[in-house]
Amino acid sequence: AKEKWLAGEIDAAREILTEAFAANPDSEPVWLAAAKLEWETGEVERARVLLRRARDRAPTDRVFMKSALLERECKQYDDALDLIEEGIAKYSK
Repeated sequence: AKEKWLAGEIDAAREILTEAFAANPDSEPVWLAAAKLEWETGEVERARVLLRRARDRAPTDRVFMKSALLERECKQYDDALDLIEEGIAKYSK
């Protein structure tokens, strides 16, 4: 998917990630790759939806961190802090 994205073939990259979701719907790397593709191509709302779903389907500390980073970049500071607090509550050792 990354090679297609870097070649400017965004729809082909999305198709590859869709196939990856079908094969492994609870994969953190697939969720994060899909969110990154959308985020980096300016589709922030799509990235936000993907990260929200990832927190339900494949919740990990990295998913919460990336979610918070997206909200911070979008200047949604309260949402970013809420995500950080939720992630810390779930994943602090």
